[in-house]
Amino acid sequence: MQIPMLFDAHAHLRVGDMMGATVPLVARYCSAAVIMPNTANVRTAADAIRHREEIMAVAEKAGYPDFDPLMTILLTDETDPADVAAWPDAGVVAGKYYPGDLYQHGGVNDIAKIDDVLREMGRAGIPVSCHIERAGIHPLDAEWAAMADFCWFADRGDVEVIFEHVSDARSLEVIRQYGHVAATITPQHLWMTVVDVYDESGNLSNSHNLCRPVAKTSDDREALRVAAMSGISNIFYGSDFAPHLAFSKASIPPPAGCACYPAAVSVLAEVFAKYGRLDKLAGFISKHAANFYGVRPKAGIPTLSILEGEWTVPSHIPVGSQGELIVSWLAGQILPVSVA
Repeated sequence: MQIPMLFDAHAHLRVGDMMGATVPLVARYCSAAVIMPNTANVRTAADAIRHREEIMAVAEKAGYPDFDPLMTILLTDETDPADVAAWPDAGVVAGKYYPGDLYQHGGVNDIAKIDDVLREMGRAGIPVSCHIERAGIHPLDAEWAAMADFCWFADRGDVEVIFEHVSDARSLEVIRQYGHVAATITPQHLWMTVVDVYDESGNLSNSHNLCRPVAKTSDDREALRVAAMSGISNIFYGSDFAPHLAFSKASIPPPAGCACYPAAVSVLAEVFAKYGRLDKLAGFISKHAANFYGVRPKAGIPTLSILEGEWTVPSHIPVGSQGELIVSWLAGQILPVSVA
């Protein structure tokens, strides 16, 4: 079976040696990816231009000159509304909202302070990409506890909203109430549940399965699968590829984030095949997001082949020349389909 190259609507490519490892891996499977701004601290149009050029240089050197990184801006209390006008020419397709109390790298501490920024974004046709979680809440409830924040964005009506990496069935019900809201779903949330992350005592059992928001119950996973396979155009793929070096993942507590490539595409194909909905796979992984962001496929982009036959997920992704590595999500597991 042939499928289009993925349009990944949510990826973290990191910086330095990490970027040298992650860009070729993502570009192997994706024609385009929406790049999250946190690690590279992309706060202005000038920052976006710089980081996009860095990514494209790595992609071209690795043999992927057609890879298209679409940039996002890290919104903060100090974001300048006047800078928004320069975002489209800088390749910026979204402004990213992180709750400031959840992320040490920055974010928005008072959402009222970005009111003028959001208004300018709406005028420029640039959506706001939202991480919806509340700090200090049990991981299973952190997304739902922040629903008032999401509704603050969605109720405005003057800017399109993306609910990133939705993980809770209750959140899906709220999203469906808004016509101008899109949502991304990760392969992690389509594959795992909380038992793949925590043991019966509530202790972390697998740091490489830990992401934010955390995978939840089997009922939540089922609701996400139904949504992903529904063919609804405002529900689309965003990997939340968020790798960390192995030594960092071994720390206590470990950082959240899954290195979901190269397993992601096989996982998606297996889930859709299990439900007999492979006919909906191309829309979910590529077409819906491309249409949402107004990106036309480039001519001559190759397709991917879904092949029957088991393969083993590689144990790690080498980083740099000093022996560092990223442990792959589902490392060493045998999956029933492969991708070529």
